[in-house]
Amino acid sequence: MVYLITNQKSAFTPVGYSMSTVEESLEYLNQLDEIGVDTETRGFDPHTKELLSLQLGDGEKQYVIDCSTVNIKVYNVKYLPGYAYRNFLVNFIFYS
Repeated sequence: MVYLITNQKSAFTPVGYSMSTVEESLEYLNQLDEIGVDTETRGFDPHTKELLSLQLGDGEKQYVIDCSTVNIKVYNVKYLPGYAYRNFLVNFIFYS
């Protein structure tokens, strides 16, 4: 199932996905041993172009975070404790 996290809910009509919250996503993600990560940017260079969305999840649930309205720093490593690989991915997103 795909869940959208945004602070601009009136701009979206949920078709094929459900709305969720940061808190709900963190509760689920904290239970996982591995987290898949995907991003969408405004252009082809992820180092210089604006981050539009961040997708975190596993084979069962994916959370798509609207980066224009949600502070994605709440998904930093202190909220997703665990493995070095996960820390690398999250650090790469936040500090590159």
